[in-house]
Amino acid sequence: MKKLLHLSGLLGVGLSGACWLGTASSASAQTALRINYDTSSFENVELSAGNVGVRVSYTHYQEVEEPDDNNLSYQLIYQDEAQTVLETFAWTFAEFELLDLDSDGTDEVIVRNYSGGAHCCTNTTIHRWDGEAFSAVETGYLDGLGGDLADLNGDGYMEIAIPHQAFLYRFGSYAESFPPVTFFTYRDGELVESTREFPSLIRGQAESMKETFLAVQEEEDYVSNSLLASYVAQQAVLDEDFETAWEFMLDNYRREDSWGLAIYEEGEQVGEHADFPTALKAFLIETEYLGEDGLPLGDRR
Repeated sequence: MKKLLHLSGLLGVGLSGACWLGTASSASAQTALRINYDTSSFENVELSAGNVGVRVSYTHYQEVEEPDDNNLSYQLIYQDEAQTVLETFAWTFAEFELLDLDSDGTDEVIVRNYSGGAHCCTNTTIHRWDGEAFSAVETGYLDGLGGDLADLNGDGYMEIAIPHQAFLYRFGSYAESFPPVTFFTYRDGELVESTREFPSLIRGQAESMKETFLAVQEEEDYVSNSLLASYVAQQAVLDEDFETAWEFMLDNYRREDSWGLAIYEEGEQVGEHADFPTALKAFLIETEYLGEDGLPLGDRR
């Protein structure tokens, strides 16, 4: 079922200009580096763009002596002066790129590292020279290979598309989890949520979710409450025809499905919702797609 819908189609981009280790021309500075499962260990490969650079060393994950040892280190550079050294772990995948995310004339250092694990997880860290030192902001570990970067409205500030992680497994298995997309804009060294600034993209995602739901219902005779939850959430963001979307959910949800009905407090189950619509409304209020009155937040957010 997952093949029917792909979040990456919203942007169609990843880290632009990424190149394989060792492919950079000696006549020009290398600005991107990708480490894959078959990349051999190496030391002090340097990327640079203008005043900003990064020096990367990597130990192949199978050569790590202790499970908790970090195998990826990098040193940030500004105007040829070495700055902070950072260490982390990368299992089969990592990416580095120098890219100006906010059109201020100075590139940021973008680092992605994959932790491994079932359906898991990539952290994206953005390092920015603030005039005195490098500061950083992170997405936190996200499902798969993380979010895509692109300037969605041409204003010179990059957005990152991040699937809302709370929807994974919430009302169904991973295979049928299609989290609604959230957008964050990189401004002044911070990732600022800007989802509601891109209604056409949200609308397209909602339409794809509904089409996928109907296709699975017809072709596989299966009703996905998980997909319905994400569809309703995207319509709540749009706040254009939420009541119709809610009625669509009420008419089509799988009544015998108990996944997601349990109520937890501090990790312990303390009760159970009566049905999926009740559980969904409580969840959408908790995740701030709806207000306490059960209506889309819209401009009240």
